[in-house]
Amino acid sequence: MNSDYRIPEKTFLFKKKISEEAYHQIKAQAEKNRTEIISGSKYYNVIFNNTCAEEVRNDVIGDAIPDLPYGRSRAVLTAVEAINPYAFYDQMKQYAAKTRYIGEFVVDKGDEETTEDFWRKFMDDIRAGENPRDVLLPEEKE
Repeated sequence: MNSDYRIPEKTFLFKKKISEEAYHQIKAQAEKNRTEIISGSKYYNVIFNNTCAEEVRNDVIGDAIPDLPYGRSRAVLTAVEAINPYAFYDQMKQYAAKTRYIGEFVVDKGDEETTEDFWRKFMDDIRAGENPRDVLLPEEKE
C-alpha cells in the first residue's frame, strides 16, 4: 500500500512553531505509521474514519500538538464526525487567528506538473534521511 499522497495542486499550508522535542516526536511517529501502512499491518478504512487525515491528526501529531484542531465535520447525513481537509482548513484559519507563531502560506508553482515535482523532491529528500528544510521562510534568527 502506498502511504504517500502526492500534492499536485495549489496547496494551503499552516506553519506552527514547535519545540525540537515535538519535532522529533512527530518525526518518529510519522516513520512508525508509514512503516505500518507499507507493511500492511495498518490500513486506511474510510467507513471507520480511519483515513490518512485521521492518522496524521490523531496518531502522528496529536500528542505533540494536542491543541491543534481536529478538522472534523459531519460525514454523509449521519452522526459520524469525520476528519476532512475542508473542515480542517476552516478550523485552522480560526486557530491561526488566536495562536502565536503560526502563519498560512500558499504553495502554487504555477502548473500541476511543476507543483507535483516540487512536493516529490521535498518528500524524497526527507525519505533519503535529509532533514526537511523550511521551504516557506528563511531560517528565523532569535
